Amino acid sequence: MLASEKSRPSRILILIGQDGPTYHLAAKVPFDALHAGGICEVLVCNLEDSFQDLYWCDVLFVVRGYTPEAAKVVWTARRLQRFVAVLWDDNVFEVPRLAPDLPTPYELPENRKSIIEILRSANLLVVANPRLTPVLRFQSNSSAPAALIKSPVVGWNPGGPPAVPVCQVPILGFAGHERHRTQLQSCVVPALELLLRKGFKFKFHVVGPPLDLSPELRAVSEERPGGMSYDEWIKFRSSWAWTAALAPMPHDAFHECKYHNKFLEYTLGGVPCIFSNVPPYSDVVVHRQTGLLVENTVSAWAAGISEMVTDPGLRARVVQAAWNKVSQDHSPSAVKESYLSGLKPAFEFRHPVPRTMGARVLQDTKQYFHVRIHRARSQIIRQYQGFSSRVRRVLRRTTGGSPLRVP
Repeated sequence: MLASEKSRPSRILILIGQDGPTYHLAAKVPFDALHAGGICEVLVCNLEDSFQDLYWCDVLFVVRGYTPEAAKVVWTARRLQRFVAVLWDDNVFEVPRLAPDLPTPYELPENRKSIIEILRSANLLVVANPRLTPVLRFQSNSSAPAALIKSPVVGWNPGGPPAVPVCQVPILGFAGHERHRTQLQSCVVPALELLLRKGFKFKFHVVGPPLDLSPELRAVSEERPGGMSYDEWIKFRSSWAWTAALAPMPHDAFHECKYHNKFLEYTLGGVPCIFSNVPPYSDVVVHRQTGLLVENTVSAWAAGISEMVTDPGLRARVVQAAWNKVSQDHSPSAVKESYLSGLKPAFEFRHPVPRTMGARVLQDTKQYFHVRIHRARSQIIRQYQGFSSRVRRVLRRTTGGSPLRVP
């Protein structure tokens, strides 16, 4: 390797396998900061235009890649002897269905095969929850080392938590995916209805899942559908005036590998939160110090909500302690250090590939897609040539009598 190659910053190509908050929080924000500090050079690509950038990069950083197209990019990167780091923040093998008869995209056979191929090809697995590492290794039969990263908090202010307006009627809030509907419906909604029957005054704001509410609870509720872009979500988050936030979560193989993002989001908004006493929240939240942890029962949720809302001193202590923890663990410097240490093998990797080898591999890739297109075209032609003579006459009349020729 030339001395000039060793001295230059590492070249990182971020492949967006699936866009969303994970890309912004675990790739865009931290790598933008690393790039600004001169630690690495960064390009971002999607699946359609990634091949032309593979020759430039040292490291392919794959964000939630799960399709055959993503697997092909990773395969080409390995042929070019690039370093491949694969990021997942979910137990992709246990994603719950939104409906029993509605499979998730990750269950489709071609996608499941691609996920396993990508994980097996990785030089480094990148996770935010240590519980996820053995799951990914076991499911893919991979022995790749793992990097544990910390997620940044967008909009973090080192001066302290924002002051939330004190409302005459307490506001309880929830924001999340439609996947949380079952847990809300089974624990939180009955708890709120129980409190209403006891004469407890509050308003309920819910962003995301549609809920079945009693007329009494619906009268004090404000519902907003999800589907916001990440920038819209950041703007919306700054408008919170919630007295307390709610973070219910079931205890299962999928959710215990999730990241504690709700803890970060609510703390950043200056809102104290009540969490289900299950991982990952029970891994990071200290009961009555950085939040309330409650069991997933109606009575426990009702008691936790009542305690948080009626005790302003508890809310103030929780907000400040949670803010101190987030400031210590997720400040820009802490996030930077987690990436520098966890991804050290990637940042140190340099591998300039000879042009002849690069040209050959890229030519192989072009030939692969040429064959796929040729096969599809041939299949269409065969199907067309199998039309009956009656269909041909109809087509000729439709085109003014001129014969149709198949190229």
